[in-house]
Amino acid sequence: MTSPIVKILLRSLVATLIFVVLYGIYMAIGRQPGIAGTLAVLAAFSFAANLMVERVFLSRPRA
Repeated sequence: MTSPIVKILLRSLVATLIFVVLYGIYMAIGRQPGIAGTLAVLAAFSFAANLMVERVFLSRPRA
């Protein structure tokens, strides 16, 4: 049994990784400059947003 916070962190991390990989492919195909820096910032904001959505909106107790 894992704690609910671990489940939230793992789901947020997986969603962030999927998004960053797909966006990285998009940027590589378009030959955009500064891919590494852009993806680092994007990953940080994406993880924070995913974590907030998971914690605030999706983990409400169901009555």
